[in-house]
Amino acid sequence: MHYAESRRGIEDLQTQEAAIDAVNQCLKDQYTELRGEVLLLKNMILHDMLVDGFQKLYHFPGL
Repeated sequence: MHYAESRRGIEDLQTQEAAIDAVNQCLKDQYTELRGEVLLLKNMILHDMLVDGFQKLYHFPGL
């Protein structure tokens, strides 16, 4: 009887591990997507700053 309980406990832990692994993979995927979005936004901001600086430096309105 003790063996059956231990075996069931091990199976429960393995099931929990699989669920946690699935959540972990989902979080990794979301992190990767969000990191890409952050880099895109940073590049857009830097581009806008460079264009604004160029316009101010050379007095070109509306570039």
